[in-house]
Amino acid sequence: MLTKLKLTSLVLCSFLLIACSIDHHPSSHANNPENLERPTVFFIYDDDNHESERKYLEAISTFHAEHPDTEVLLVDKHEEQALVDELNLSEFPALVFQETGSYYVRASGPTSKEIILHHLRSDYDRYSFY
Repeated sequence: MLTKLKLTSLVLCSFLLIACSIDHHPSSHANNPENLERPTVFFIYDDDNHESERKYLEAISTFHAEHPDTEVLLVDKHEEQALVDELNLSEFPALVFQETGSYYVRASGPTSKEIILHHLRSDYDRYSFY
């Protein structure tokens, strides 16, 4: 069984797997008119449920490997409280999709890697990611 320290390390390593697409300032990203036309995925975490965060990060890493052109933003809920309030999120981690300035919560709280991947792939097929 992993200790909390090892699990924290695992979560941090997972963050590094998708580091090429990290932006820790989604508010400024969302307010940029150039980015309003580009679909974006937000992973909002609270660093409390490492097992759930690991599942989300595994799914996001798999999806990002399949579609490296997508942008995935890692958002600490404590640093972006306005976004959390706007989305009325109460469960974390959460997967949020933004398209043309609108936000859609795709998953929140404990769920499976397969469900997260399904939402990511469905949005990718539905919207133009480039």
